[in-house]
Amino acid sequence: DIQWYSSHRETGPENVSLTALNLKSEDNFSVDPLGIYSWRDYVWRTYEDGWMRYLTFSPYYEGGYIMAIPDPKNRSQTHLLRLDEEGIPIDPATLADTGTFSPRPFRRLPSDAQAHVDISMWGRIADAPDSAHVIYWGLDDEGDFYSYRRTEEFDEE
Repeated sequence: DIQWYSSHRETGPENVSLTALNLKSEDNFSVDPLGIYSWRDYVWRTYEDGWMRYLTFSPYYEGGYIMAIPDPKNRSQTHLLRLDEEGIPIDPATLADTGTFSPRPFRRLPSDAQAHVDISMWGRIADAPDSAHVIYWGLDDEGDFYSYRRTEEFDEE
């Protein structure tokens, strides 16, 4: 069972360092550096108005994985990369169904897909927040992106 770890702390927001953590037993695992990649060179799909806050991974139904990256220059875009079974990014020129898409409605996320939620609150948190931003999102195993977001402002009392 492979778990993926990615960081851009040392590499900057335009590069991603991929590492595979291979669990061999409860107390034994290996750490395998896979390399540093300029992730924009491997974008398979881009979702406009596809808000998400954190990089994440999802299995792909034909094998391998999908890596979802929020664009550090435009948070309203989410980019998907395909990774092979070893965790290496796949050249998008070799893939079908590439391009720019709109997210699907979050309420249609398949029940077997993992749902994510991100809540940010601003203002007078100790007493009561003055506004909140909620993002729901998820990926199915075919690389379709689902999202819903809402910003709510609360009245002062």
